[in-house]
Amino acid sequence: MINLFLRAKHWQIFVLTFVLPLAVHIGFMVYIFSKMIYTVQPNPQEFIGFFYYIPFISFLFMGLLFGWYYSLTIGLQNKLPSGMIMKVNRFKIFMAIPFIYILAISMFLTSILSAVSAEGVPDFSMVGIFMLLVIPLHFFSIFCIIYIMYFTAKTIKSVELQRRAEFSDYIGEFFLLWFSFIGVWFIQPKVNKFLNNRNTYSDDDILA
Repeated sequence: MINLFLRAKHWQIFVLTFVLPLAVHIGFMVYIFSKMIYTVQPNPQEFIGFFYYIPFISFLFMGLLFGWYYSLTIGLQNKLPSGMIMKVNRFKIFMAIPFIYILAISMFLTSILSAVSAEGVPDFSMVGIFMLLVIPLHFFSIFCIIYIMYFTAKTIKSVELQRRAEFSDYIGEFFLLWFSFIGVWFIQPKVNKFLNNRNTYSDDDILA
């Protein structure tokens, strides 16, 4: 999987991480609004049912974007300058935190929608407790995402410069990763060029 991301063309990554999620969400909303407009007596329960899928769709496409970040970071470790070692275990842990957060939010929204669809009233005291727990996790997830982009940008620039890059060196890559729908057009060709400097490349290399 890592190798597929690394060897993909910029337009392929763009379609996977931006065009496809956008098209799915637009299609989803168009379908809902068309049902509301053209149905004489729309059933609210039917619309509530559709919203069950939104968190899981977001989870899937977030996985594609983070899969690209992960592949760039882990897949280029063997391209770093000799003697340079990066703390990839911390990176992997921080990569998992936003997914745990999204999963928790998805489960919470599903429980709320289940209560509403059953014509019940959610326990607002439990909602308050949940929010108190989620708010710190939300901000920590933001920190983790920033760290992921920082770590990935540093990896890319260190490979390019063949020395340990300073933040002033890779601040451009950092913002290109932040605005990935633009950055993919600049970063992915660079990664393809890194790989073309070798005759062979395999997943066994990056896991060694």
